[in-house]
Amino acid sequence: MEEAGCQSLILHGWEDMPEIIPSDIDFAVSGVSPDQYLELLDRYCAQCGWKLVQVIEHESDALYAICFQRGSQQSSIVLDVTWDYRRKGEVLIDNRSLFKGRWKPKGKPFYSAAKEVEFLYDFVKSASKGKPINEMSARLKPLFEESPDRCRKSLETWLNRKPGVAHQLEEACWSDIEKIYKSSPAVVRLSHSRRIRMREIKLYLRRVMEPTGLIVSYPPEVSSESLKQIAEILKDAFRWIKIESRGVPLIRRWIRRWRSTLLLVPEESRGVVDLALKNKLDSEELSDDVMSRNLASQVLQYMSHRIGRQRLKSPSLSKSAG
Repeated sequence: MEEAGCQSLILHGWEDMPEIIPSDIDFAVSGVSPDQYLELLDRYCAQCGWKLVQVIEHESDALYAICFQRGSQQSSIVLDVTWDYRRKGEVLIDNRSLFKGRWKPKGKPFYSAAKEVEFLYDFVKSASKGKPINEMSARLKPLFEESPDRCRKSLETWLNRKPGVAHQLEEACWSDIEKIYKSSPAVVRLSHSRRIRMREIKLYLRRVMEPTGLIVSYPPEVSSESLKQIAEILKDAFRWIKIESRGVPLIRRWIRRWRSTLLLVPEESRGVVDLALKNKLDSEELSDDVMSRNLASQVLQYMSHRIGRQRLKSPSLSKSAG
């Protein structure tokens, strides 16, 4: 992917990777557009025995890309991909700042953010979400102590104040730091309202025109235990999963689709569905585990085809991609 002009880095939590993969990977990308990146990611997944099944845009130029392993194992990985770090429509850290000083840890097959960038990213992310200082300190203090001068300068630059404003960090005065980030204009704006620009309008329109939720009907022989197992297998691919034992009104169905929800409804219920699951197994194979994996595979196959229709359309990729 680097050969195709796609630069990337892991923003934090990379130390035990790839042996141990966290629930999701905070990932930054530069050099390609979101649609181009998804094209590259889809090709890379195909080469490695995986498939891209879901893309959920939570901000403009920021998305969750969910990939599943092909075959019966059905392992999943979630990439939280960003170009600029945004929250509520506000650019908090631009792409150039995220990539400044990126490096490749020894023995790792990926790039990581510079220590001061990792510190700034964790600080801004925690501050913008209103996390208490005691939750921030366990992560931020070790990063700061590893490279105090660069971390302090990085924070001072972000705060857009005179040098010395962040000197309290050296003494670990976290209550003072809370006052600092709550008074920063970039963070204070977040507590009022979301900034709506043309980018955000396009994002909302895409959510309506290309919903990431799914309405799926299941046959009567599917047990409640199988439904729970299906939900467990597919939990990373949706924001919410709802299992219904009876019909759901049309309006509620469409709202679920717009809100990235997997809605499982019984086959006999009325209403339009995206996918009708079919039991394709012999009777002697009908254990809950086997059935749930077979039905989950049908959902993943449908989602993979849907991604191909909705997002994998970029004509301008380099021929050397992949």
